[in-house]
Amino acid sequence: MNIASLGKRVVSVFPHNAQRGLLIIHAAVLVLGGGTLTAIRTGAASGAATNPLARSDSQVVAIFGAGVQSCTQLEAVCIVRPTQSA
Repeated sequence: MNIASLGKRVVSVFPHNAQRGLLIIHAAVLVLGGGTLTAIRTGAASGAATNPLARSDSQVVAIFGAGVQSCTQLEAVCIVRPTQSA
């Protein structure tokens, strides 16, 4: 059996929230493929690293590789820094 993604449901119950007029049950359902999660995390790290590590006047991004991670890295850098086409 080949499993390409993973699903997980997380539920928290706070019975005393009813007295405060708040929701009693909080839940989240996560369904992501491992590759997707890795690409998002790696892209986010590139975006977060751009401001402290790149020169403030930099406008050109170089990406080595063409996999899914290169797309998320480029997207994240372009969000935190204005870029120009080469």
